[in-house]
Amino acid sequence: MKRRHRAFTLIELLVVISIIALLIAILLPALGAARLSARKAQSNTQLRGTHQAMVTFAQSNKGFFPGLRSSGNQWVMPADNDAAAHGSTVMARYAILLEGDFFTPEYALHPNDPQPHTAYNPNSATPLDHTNYSYAMLEIVRRNNETGPNIIPGNSEHKRGEWRETMNAQAIIMSDRLIDVPPTSFGDPSTYIGIWSDEPGESEWGVVWNDNHTVFERTPFFETRYTRINNTSDDLYSRVSTGSNVQTPSGATTNSAGGNAMMVSNLSTSLKQPF
Repeated sequence: MKRRHRAFTLIELLVVISIIALLIAILLPALGAARLSARKAQSNTQLRGTHQAMVTFAQSNKGFFPGLRSSGNQWVMPADNDAAAHGSTVMARYAILLEGDFFTPEYALHPNDPQPHTAYNPNSATPLDHTNYSYAMLEIVRRNNETGPNIIPGNSEHKRGEWRETMNAQAIIMSDRLIDVPPTSFGDPSTYIGIWSDEPGESEWGVVWNDNHTVFERTPFFETRYTRINNTSDDLYSRVSTGSNVQTPSGATTNSAGGNAMMVSNLSTSLKQPF
């Protein structure tokens, strides 16, 4: 006598579906968190790798990173790189590294960037621009004299001394960039909108230091030392102001707008750059 196979009842089928739905609801947040953690690790790896490329470049530039000539007292000029940008800009520094094949164009793109950046195409007639990178770099000194090669000393001159392979574990060289900050709240980190969250004050920051170690923090405040200048609570983006250097490269209209990490390490907040 053949044994009949009993089919699922409707109730049993609904129970199975409910269990599957419950498991999915439990596993999806964990999967999302794992993916986010992987993107954070990838981003810090790219920060570290870009800094390593700078160190390699510096070995044939008398120790100075891209943007400065080997004398350390002159900028790279727009005619010296395909980006046609002054050496104080992030655009020029990325152009030098990409033209030298120090890393692939995709390496300049942040894995969590919410804005439409695309990898630079070295075979295209279109020069590199602010849409081809999505990390911030240390602002060497206040941008000035962008029509001439000589660097005019400014109130952040001490940072230029760190734009070279010093192995300083207290000098930030690159970071995740700031996306936006309300125009009435410049200088207030609780209003900053970063690359990891679109909620003001809830972002996180990956940074690489000049000894090539990286950290990932929930605050833009760090203890830094640039040459002889110490700051126990350095605001990573302290040089924000209306209409100047807000961290929005994809919305920038000029070579010098956006992209620089506003890492001002001064003795007091009153000495921070006013624009």
